[in-house]
Amino acid sequence: MLHGREFATNIIVDIGDNEAMHIFGGYLSQFDSTAPVTTATSEIVAPGKLTEKGPDMPEKVGWHCMVKLNASTAMYSGGYSYKNTGLYNSTYFYNIQEETFVKGPDMIAGTSPF
Repeated sequence: MLHGREFATNIIVDIGDNEAMHIFGGYLSQFDSTAPVTTATSEIVAPGKLTEKGPDMPEKVGWHCMVKLNASTAMYSGGYSYKNTGLYNSTYFYNIQEETFVKGPDMIAGTSPF
């Protein structure tokens, strides 16, 4: 991986004839700091290949939920940002082929698994 991270989410994507794990957001590992750093970065990890940087997410978020809806679309929702706004109520659709995000409807309240 390019960055050590925790409380990220991932989906499995097809890259040619292979599958890869696309990891989104989370907290960057900070061994010299007590305050976690939320990230909007993503990276693609595939067997036998170097890890690649993926597209940045619209928000820095960890503890979020992501689900692959079909071969071309995933959705992430909720989560938490330590330094920004706390709990998120936003949703985004992710186009897997184009690597783009589109804002979805806001949830009634922010959510996180903790």
